[in-house]
Parts: sequence; C-alpha cells; structure tokens
Amino acid sequence: MGSLQHDAGAPGMEGYPYGSVASYADTEPSTGQPILLLSYLERNIINYKMDGRCSLSLEPTPTDLSEPMMDPRMTIMGTLTAIPDDEIPSASKTYLKKHPQARLWQNFGDMQYYCTLFIFVLFLIGTSFIRVFVI
Repeated sequence: MGSLQHDAGAPGMEGYPYGSVASYADTEPSTGQPILLLSYLERNIINYKMDGRCSLSLEPTPTDLSEPMMDPRMTIMGTLTAIPDDEIPSASKTYLKKHPQARLWQNFGDMQYYCTLFIFVLFLIGTSFIRVFVI
C-alpha cells in the first residue's frame, strides 16, 4: 500500500497537498516503476489532469511489533503517466498477481493503469539512515 500525493487542485484548495491511499505493484522484471490502477473519478486523477507531478510514499505493512516511524520507507517524486495501451496486458498481469481482487473492477470504463515515469527524486528512510537520490 502506498500514499499518492498531488496538488489538491479543487477550487480554493490550489497548492495544498492531497494524499490518498493507493495500491501498487512493481513492474516485472523490476524496474522500480510502480504500477497503479486508478479511476477517472478519483480526486488523484482529477488533480493529475491539471498537473501530473506527484509523490508516492511506500512503506512495508506495519507489524504489531514495530513503530511505523522506525520502519524503512521511501518516497518517489515524479510524473504520473498513463500506461500505453500496448503495455496494459503486461501491467495488468503484474498488478493482478499482487492485487487479485482488482479483477472485479479493472475493466470498468473509468479505470486506467498508471505508472510514475520520469522519477526525479527518491527518498529512502530507514531505522538508521536517510538517503536522497536526485535522478
């Protein structure tokens, strides 16, 4: 599970960050490009149409034994991009391996696969380190 963040874009809310929970899967073979299945009706996509820049915060599933602030996590900053039609079968297969329940809605007319292309900053945070990579 990740948190996808955009400029809120709603009238009177321009410039405010808007974050929401988003399921994702890594590409196969792994390229570090997360695949997301999002609806045109979601605020994220409404905001994306105004400005494709976003951040995606990824963290492991918390355990009862850990403090979330001590868990490793990372934030990817880049541009959200619709996956081209010819790549959707591969993206769908990969995404459904991790999220099989999405079979129920992936073919709804408002659904589209996206990835964060043109990643330009990667923040890695762990229990004993913080790293920033400008790509």
